[in-house]
Parts: sequence; C-alpha cells; structure tokens
Amino acid sequence: MQKKHRDTGEEYTSTTTGAIVPARQVGPPCTCPNKCYDIVGRDNINQVFENYWKIGSHDGQSAYLAAHVSGKPVARKYAGDDSRRKVTYEYSVEVNGEQKLVCKVSFINIHGISKKRVENVVAKVGKTGVSPHDERGKAPSIKKTPDDVRQQIHSHILSLPTCASHYSRAKSKNCVYLPPGFTHRKCYELYEKDCADKGIPADKVVSFIKYRFEFMTYNIGTSPPPTSTRAASVIRPNSTSTRRRWRRMI
Repeated sequence: MQKKHRDTGEEYTSTTTGAIVPARQVGPPCTCPNKCYDIVGRDNINQVFENYWKIGSHDGQSAYLAAHVSGKPVARKYAGDDSRRKVTYEYSVEVNGEQKLVCKVSFINIHGISKKRVENVVAKVGKTGVSPHDERGKAPSIKKTPDDVRQQIHSHILSLPTCASHYSRAKSKNCVYLPPGFTHRKCYELYEKDCADKGIPADKVVSFIKYRFEFMTYNIGTSPPPTSTRAASVIRPNSTSTRRRWRRMI
C-alpha cells in the first residue's frame, strides 16, 4: 500500500524511517529568462503533473521522463572551456498535443520530482538509450493510444535490426542494440515512411514523443558498448543481406 501511495504521489509513511512523507505537489516557477511557467500555463502545468502521477509505476514514469528528455551534441565550445560535456539535454512537456521546451528546473518542478530522479534517468538513457529498470510492456501510455495504432508502432520497433552485446548480457539482461546511426529520431522517420508506404491515415500516425514513449518500453539501446557484439537470434549483423538492409535504412 505504501508503494502505491509513493508511486502515485500521495502521502505515505516511510518503511525505513517511519516518517510521514508529504504528498507531491507542483514546485515553484523557475527564475530563467524564458519564464517557462508562463509559456506552459498554470492549468496545463497542473494537467501535466496529474497525468504523470496517474501513471502509477516507477518504471512507467521513468519511460515517460526519458521520452520527454532529448540529448543533442554540444554545438560549440568556446576558448578556455575545459568542460568534458559532449551532449546538452532539452526538456519538454506536452500541451494540447504540442511539445513545449522548458528549462531543467521547470521540468523538475512541474512534475513535482527531485533533481536526482531526472538525472538518474538522463544518465542511464545517455549511456544505453534504455530507460532505467524498464521492462517490456510495463510502461503504460499517458494518453490511451488505440490498440491498432500501438500494434503498428510495436510491429515496426520489432522489425528494426538489432544485435546483442557480450557486455550487455553481463550487465543488462536481454538488452540488444541498434546499429550505428539508428537514433530514436531515425527510427521514428523510418516508422513514418513505413506508415506512408502502407497507406496508413495521418490520424493513425503518432507523434515522435508517443513513438519514443512506446520505444522506451523495450530493452533496446541506441548506443552499443565499445565491446564485441554478436547477432541477436533473429539477426545476423555480419551477413551480406543484413548489411544491405542497414545501408538501405540508414
């Protein structure tokens, strides 16, 4: 019962300290020049907060957070900048079907979560492309996507070429990896093309965020470890046919 209250943001009693942990709530606005709370709107902020905690599971919430954080290479480094950071992260929330970029502080406070919670998700996804503790099929959708649409998404994800890593077998059970160049965005573009080729109506094609959310329910990484890999049971990455397939898709 305490776990349920914790995962839904309700007040609960800590099983380790016996202390009462107050219910989660939206945090204060950021102080950045963009005034992110004004961009999103207070009513929308409350809706995002409620939708997040309605998920009701740690794994599902991790998949949600991972789907709303995207990394991109640092565009420019200035003289004297000794930072080793190679990736910068963008945070977004969905408002009326549109993604609104917000700063990290606003992203944390809108969802009523801790800085550490977000950083743990970012660190895990940044290394492997897989959301923390995620298990296939466990993460529910924020807005219910029709079953036939979800089936099309999952069929496409399962059609992607993957390979297993010796490292991943030891460190991340059942994790497989996409070949180089297969980012989440690239996979989504292939999904859009697949839908167009099959004549699927536009209203049956989901947004990138929803596609990525479903993608994160699989143990599929986009950044294979720098160690030897071997083919997954249904894929032979070194075969001539598979090399041709990868070239066509990339």
